[in-house]
Amino acid sequence: MGSESSGRWGTTKSYYALNKGRPPTPYQYASEEQWLQSLTREHRFTIWLEDHELPHGVADYDFWVVAAHNKDGAEMFREDLVGVAIDQFIQSIPRQRTYIVYTPEQLASWTVWPHSKTQGWLNRITKPIDHIPA
Repeated sequence: MGSESSGRWGTTKSYYALNKGRPPTPYQYASEEQWLQSLTREHRFTIWLEDHELPHGVADYDFWVVAAHNKDGAEMFREDLVGVAIDQFIQSIPRQRTYIVYTPEQLASWTVWPHSKTQGWLNRITKPIDHIPA
């Protein structure tokens, strides 16, 4: 069994392939179902913020956490935006950014959590992910 598949699961990849492992995978699976469970799936989601959701009067952001969570709230993806990436996001119209993530679990929500040097953690913004096939 290979390291990438398409079909009923959408685009999938094994953790081994995602970590730049050379084929064939060194793992042996007892069944096709066990192999399928080892695969990650491609998920796409877009974060967007409207003017009223941005913290006002803050000029000293040092980073923003961008995270995606499964249905139980466990973090499946995280990226910390810093410096120019924060400025570009704030100045973009519309304020949105699309991510492609490989994870074995369906994503349910995303969070943006800004941090300021002087004010500390600001309000966390969490929204559900609309499930559109990748």
